Amino acid sequence: MRRFLLISLTLLIVLVAVGAGIGWYLINDEAFLKSRLNAYVLKETGRQLSVDGPLRLIPGRETTVEAEGIRFANAVWADEPDMVRIGRLRVVIDMPSLFKDTIVIPVLSVEDCAVSLVEREKGPTNWDVLPESAETAESSSSEQVPVVLLDAQIRNCRLSHSAPDREQPLQVEIEELSQQLDAGQRWQIDGAGRIDDDPIAIKGWLSPARALVLGGPLEHQLDVQIGKTVLSSAGTLQDAATGQGANIELNFRGPEIANVLAYLDLPALSSGLFDFRLSLDTEGRKTRLNIDGNLGSVQANAEGELDRLVNPTQGHVSGKVEGPDLALLGAAFGVEGLAASGYTLDADVGFEPGLLRFKLFELSVLPADRLSVLGVLGTGEALAGTDLDLAVFSDELGRWAAALGRPVRDIGPVTFTGRLLSDDKGLGTVRAKVEHLGSTLTLEGTLGNLAKPLQPDLKLDLHSSDPRARASLFGDFSLPEAPLAVRGRISKPGDLLLLDGVDLSLGSHSARLEGQVNPSEPYSGSEVDLDVRSPNAAELGVLFGQDGLPVAPFTLTGRVSRPGQRIRFEGVDVDLAGHRVRVDGLFNPEEKYSGSEFDVKLDTPDVAELALLFGKEGLPHEPMTLSGLLKPKGKGLQFQTQQGSLGDIRLEVDGHIPDLKKPLALDATFDIRLPSLTLLAFLAPEATLPDLPFTAMGRLQNQRDKSQLQDVQMTLGDFAAKVSGDLYHDDRFDVSIDAGGPDASQLEQWLGQPLAPEPFALRTRLTGNDDAFDAQGIDAQLGKSRVSGELRFELGTPKKVSGQLASPFVDLSHWRTEEKEQQSVAPEPSSVYVFDDTPVMWIEDYGVDADVSLSVTELDLGNTQLYDIELGFLLSRQRLELAPFSLRGERGDTFHGHIVLDDSGARPTLDVDMNGEDLRLGLTAAPGQDRESIPPLELDLSLHGSGFTRREMASSLDGKVRIFSGPGLIASAGINFLFSDFLTELFSALNPMAESDDYAKMECSVWAADIVDGRVNVEPVIVHVEEFTVLSKGTIDLQTEKINMSFNTKPRKGLGITPGTVINTLIKVGGTLKKPAIELDPAGTIVGGTAAVATAGLSVLAKGFSDRFLSSKDPCGDARKALANRDT
Repeated sequence: MRRFLLISLTLLIVLVAVGAGIGWYLINDEAFLKSRLNAYVLKETGRQLSVDGPLRLIPGRETTVEAEGIRFANAVWADEPDMVRIGRLRVVIDMPSLFKDTIVIPVLSVEDCAVSLVEREKGPTNWDVLPESAETAESSSSEQVPVVLLDAQIRNCRLSHSAPDREQPLQVEIEELSQQLDAGQRWQIDGAGRIDDDPIAIKGWLSPARALVLGGPLEHQLDVQIGKTVLSSAGTLQDAATGQGANIELNFRGPEIANVLAYLDLPALSSGLFDFRLSLDTEGRKTRLNIDGNLGSVQANAEGELDRLVNPTQGHVSGKVEGPDLALLGAAFGVEGLAASGYTLDADVGFEPGLLRFKLFELSVLPADRLSVLGVLGTGEALAGTDLDLAVFSDELGRWAAALGRPVRDIGPVTFTGRLLSDDKGLGTVRAKVEHLGSTLTLEGTLGNLAKPLQPDLKLDLHSSDPRARASLFGDFSLPEAPLAVRGRISKPGDLLLLDGVDLSLGSHSARLEGQVNPSEPYSGSEVDLDVRSPNAAELGVLFGQDGLPVAPFTLTGRVSRPGQRIRFEGVDVDLAGHRVRVDGLFNPEEKYSGSEFDVKLDTPDVAELALLFGKEGLPHEPMTLSGLLKPKGKGLQFQTQQGSLGDIRLEVDGHIPDLKKPLALDATFDIRLPSLTLLAFLAPEATLPDLPFTAMGRLQNQRDKSQLQDVQMTLGDFAAKVSGDLYHDDRFDVSIDAGGPDASQLEQWLGQPLAPEPFALRTRLTGNDDAFDAQGIDAQLGKSRVSGELRFELGTPKKVSGQLASPFVDLSHWRTEEKEQQSVAPEPSSVYVFDDTPVMWIEDYGVDADVSLSVTELDLGNTQLYDIELGFLLSRQRLELAPFSLRGERGDTFHGHIVLDDSGARPTLDVDMNGEDLRLGLTAAPGQDRESIPPLELDLSLHGSGFTRREMASSLDGKVRIFSGPGLIASAGINFLFSDFLTELFSALNPMAESDDYAKMECSVWAADIVDGRVNVEPVIVHVEEFTVLSKGTIDLQTEKINMSFNTKPRKGLGITPGTVINTLIKVGGTLKKPAIELDPAGTIVGGTAAVATAGLSVLAKGFSDRFLSSKDPCGDARKALANRDT
C-alpha cells in the first residue's frame, strides 16, 4: 500500500511539473492535462487513470490540484472494473520541498472514495502496479524519501480487502479521519468508522510531528477502540529513529484475540480473552523491558535491559512463552506441519557488539521433545565468532515428519547433537551426531566461508544394526534386516559435489561410488564410477521395489556421466551368475531422446540356465549371444543386430519401432535360419515339430497408420511360403498367403494326421480387422483333391465362422486303405457290449459358432465313389446340426437327411432323420456279378436318444427303421445288409440253396422296426426270394443287448422245393448283439422237416402273422401297406 500511495504522490508531482513545463497558457486546458496524466499513468502502470469531472491546477509556491470523478482501473483478472474511485480530491504541495530531503504536503483532502484490494493464491495482488525494475528502484530510493502530511482529511470512504484465507472480504468504513497540526506542533489524530460490524474510534496526538521522519525526542498518547478491543499507548522516546530513551506504557486488551488476528489476516494462533502489557522504562543509558500478559491461551512474560530498542549492542532479555498448540504458533510465522502439542519456550539472551549470547534457549514440546541452543551466535554476515551447541531430542520423530516434508508415520526416538563454529574470518566448521534406534550418523568437517554459498567438506560415517527403521524416514521404502554402513568423504568446493571413496554396505551387499555430481539440473558435469556387488540379486531388487529378481550373485560396474545434455554410459557391465549384459552409449532425456544411442551386448553360456533364474523352463541348453545398436528416436527405437545366435540358430534384425507403446508396429528386415525346426521345440513343448531346416526372411514395414509385410519368404525343408500385405492399415489388415510343397506326408508328424505323399498348395487372402476377417479366394490342393471357397471369422462373443467351400474332387482312397490296415490290427475290445459305457464324444463349448456349407462333386473312397455331396455344418455353442446332408451314389442311388447333436441341455441328445433311394451300399456282388443286379434299397430312418455314454444313448432311443428292397441277386456268401458277418451266416442257414448257388434271386424284402425307450420291436422282416420266403419278428433290448428273434422259412410251390428240403424251417436268434447265436428249437431239441413247421414254427410265429404274409402272393407289398397304416 505504501508503494501505491507513493505512486499517487508521484502522479501529483508529475502533474505539477507538466503544468510548469507547458506554460501558463495551457494550465486551464483540462483535456490536455487529463490526456497527459492518463498517458503517463498508462505507461508506468499499464492501467487507465480517468478523471470524469473537473481537473484544475493552481500553480504557486503551494501548488493546488483539485479533481473530481477519479477512477483508477483494476487488474484485468479482478471482478471489479476499478481498483480506486475518488469522488473529490484536493492536494496542496509545498513546491520548494520537492528539492529538499523531506516532501511537505500541507493539505490532503479525500471525499467519497472506494478502494478494492485483492490477493490471490498465486500471482501478484491487484495493487502490484509497477514493473519489477521500477519496484527495485523504488525500494532503493523512493521509499527512503520522507513525506510529511500537515493537514489530512478523509471522509466517507470504504475499503475492502479480499484474500484466499478470508472467508469474507474485510470491510473498512471511514466516516471521518483527520490529522491536523496544531499551534503547539502536535499532530492531532481523530477518526471514526467501522471494521466489519465493529465500530472503531481513534484519538490521540504526537509531538513533535517531524520526529517521526527526522528522529529526535517524541511524545505521544494514542487510544484505539475496535468494538470492545482497546489499545492504549502513552509515553516518550529520546530518539524516535533508534528507540533510545523509551518511557512507554502500552496496554492491549479485549474479549477475543482471534477477531484481532482475523482483522490483520494472521493465522489464528490462539483464541479467547487477552490482556497484554508492555512497559519500557529508561534510566540513564539502559531501558528496562517488561512484558506480561496473555494473548488468549498463549501466556508470555519477559524482562530485561537494553541500551536501545533497535539493534541493541548491550543488555539481556529473559522470558517464557507457553501455549497449548505449537502448530498454530508455527503457522503464524509461516512454518507449517509442527506438532499440535503444548509447548514452553524459556530464553535468556545477552546482547554484545556483533554477538548474541544464548545463556538459555530451550523449547519443550509435550510429551517429551526438546530443543536447546547454548553458546554464541555472531550477528555479522559471516557469523564470525559463532560457537553454538545444539541439542534436539524427540521420543517420536514422526510428530515432526510433516514439518520435515516426510509422510506422517511412527519413526521412533531421535537424538541430535552438534556444534557450529565460525572463526574471526567467518570460516565455519561443524560436528554433528544423530542417533536413532541403534543407528548412528556422524558428520565432521568444514563449511567454508559462512558469508558465501557453503562449500562443505565432510566426512560421513553411518552405522546401523537394523536399517529397517531408517527406511521409514523415506516413506514407503523397505530395507532388509541387515547391518548398514556408509563411509566416505563428500565435498563441494564449487558447483560440483565430490564423492571420494564413498562405500556403502547393506548386509552382504556393497557399493562404492567415486566421482563428482552436479546437484543442479540438468546435472551437467556429473561423472560417477559405480561398483555394486551382491550375492543375492533378489534381495537387492527388493531394496529398489523390484520383485521377482532371481536368487543369484550380481555385480554392476561401470561409469555414468553427463558431460553435457546427454548421459553417457561407459563400460556398464551387469553380471548375473555369469550371464552378462554390457551397455555403452549416450542417452538424451530431452528433445525426444535425440542423439541417444546404445551399444548393447548380451552374452550367456546357457540360455536355459538364465531362463531358470527367472522361473522360465523349456529353453534349450545352448549359449546365446545378442549384440546390437539401439537408438531411441522420438517415441520409438531404432535397432540394428550386429550378432545374434542361440546355439545353431542365427538371427539378424534391422529396423525401428516408431512408438514403443505399439511395439508390433515396427519397420524391420529380418533373417532367421535354423538347421532344424525342432530347435524351436521350447516355444511349443507339446507340439511335434518336423526335423527340417527352417528359414524366414523379409521386411515388416510400418508407415504411420500402416504396417506391411513385404516379400516375406519362409522355407521348411522342401516346403515354401510367401506372405505379403498389410498387417495394419486404417484399423484393417489385408494379407496374401501362398504356400506349398512336394510331399505333404512329411508334415504328418507335425500335424498329427496322416497325409498322402502328394504335393500340396494353399493360397488365400485374409482381410479384416480386430473384430472380424475374411479368408477370400481359398484354393487348397492335395494331390488330386482340391477345395476352394470363402470363409468369414467373427471374433466377438461368441466367435463365429461362416462361409462356403466347394470341391470338384476329393480323394480319400489312400486314407481309407490306411484306416482299414489300422483296423485290421486293432485289438479286440474287452467290453461285452456293442454299446458300452464309453462316454459319448460330444461337443465342447469353445465359444465358437459356425455356419459352413460344403459341396463336393466327387468323393473317392477307394472301392466306393460318391457324388454331389451337400453338407451344411451349423454349430451354435454346444449344438451341432448337419443339414442339409445329401449325396448320390455312382449308380444314381441317393441318400439325404439331417443329424442334430445337442449338448447344451442337462443330457446330450441325438436326433437323426435319414432317407435313401436306390441304395446299394453294403451289398457285395458275387464273382462275375454285375453290381446293377444287386437289389436296390429304400431307407427311412428316424432316431432320438439321450445319454452321457453309448449305452445310455442306445437305451433311451426312440424312433423307427424302414428298409425296402426291390428285385435282384444276393450273393449267398456275401450278404452284409448291416455290415455284419453274422447275418451272412444266418442267411446261409435259412437258404436251402446256399451251398449250390452263388447267389439267391431276391424278388423283394421288408425290414421294419419300431424303437421305444431302447427296446427294438422288429416286425416284420420279410425276405422273398425265388425259391422260398423268410419271415421274422422279435425284439432287441438295447439296454441288455439281448436278442429274441424268430425266423420262419417257407418254400414256394412249383419250384421243386418241399418242406422236407428246408432243413431249418424254424430258426431262433438269441444271445446278444455282441455274441448272437442261432438255435433250431427253443426247447433245445433239433427238429426237422414237416414237424418243425407244424409244431415249433407255430409256437413261435403267431398264426395270424404267418398266414397274413406267408400265404400272400405279394408279401412285401402287403407288409408295406400295413406299415404305412401303422405309421399314420
